[in-house]
Amino acid sequence: KSKFNDDLSDHNKPSFCHVGPAIRTQEGRKKMPGFDCRECSAYYNMKMQEGLTIQQIHSVINKCSRHRAHHKPSKTPEKFWDADIIEGDPDSPRNKTHQGPPLKSRAMRREAWRKLNFGN
Repeated sequence: KSKFNDDLSDHNKPSFCHVGPAIRTQEGRKKMPGFDCRECSAYYNMKMQEGLTIQQIHSVINKCSRHRAHHKPSKTPEKFWDADIIEGDPDSPRNKTHQGPPLKSRAMRREAWRKLNFGN
């Protein structure tokens, strides 16, 4: 999580990321807030060590950032987009499986619905 854009959260915006219409004009893109990527955050960390405050870094990001959107995209794991497929690498994000809730049969769903509606 980037520490540079955490202070800029607006409570009126939705709490989820979504893709809106494309902004194609230069003036429209300048109005959008800028954000940093992994490579840019290393640069901004260096600027902080040089003595810039967080507010100054926010103004630099909004002034010259090439990354602009209404919502910052979510981060993917480190090696997720690498084209090299390494078989048997346990640390690869491709080998991680997310377990969902167990599937319920129709009879189990119907029984849960009856308990909810009729209290039996």
